[in-house]
Amino acid sequence: MIIAESPSLAPYQKSSRERPDHLLILSAKNENALTELVSHYVDYLSQNTTDEVANICYTANIGRCHFEHRLAIVGKSKAEIKQKLSKNLSENTNGRVYKSQTIDNLNSNQIAFLFTGQGSQYVGMGEQLYDTQPTFRKIIDHCNEILRDYLKQPLLEVLYPKSSIQN
Repeated sequence: MIIAESPSLAPYQKSSRERPDHLLILSAKNENALTELVSHYVDYLSQNTTDEVANICYTANIGRCHFEHRLAIVGKSKAEIKQKLSKNLSENTNGRVYKSQTIDNLNSNQIAFLFTGQGSQYVGMGEQLYDTQPTFRKIIDHCNEILRDYLKQPLLEVLYPKSSIQN
């Protein structure tokens, strides 16, 4: 029997550039449950002073099941998101609740970024993702390494010519 210590994980490194907007998605099985969940989030955001808005949104969006009744809020801060949630409660409107149907045969949630190449691209496109999203940065850095021997100019200089990206 061989017993070994698990490999150590690299320490979490917070991005030096905060994303400008955050998306909070809440969902429930019915409208009453959604209203109750919104109320809980208003209370939580009122009392919590330590958790960052990015972490709160990430946990709500990824860590919870997605049900038919949904509410999506975009905000720059905890205060703005709390204000929008409170407004939704006080107005008791469903204008910001989007209903959807569950697709049973779709078992995986995958995200793809598509840069179409049909004239809508611009210099620096995706740079904010590169600066704020570690997974995106890791993949672009990997592509940069793969293409290094094939390009006259490094990929990062082609994608982000004016930035101060460190190789």
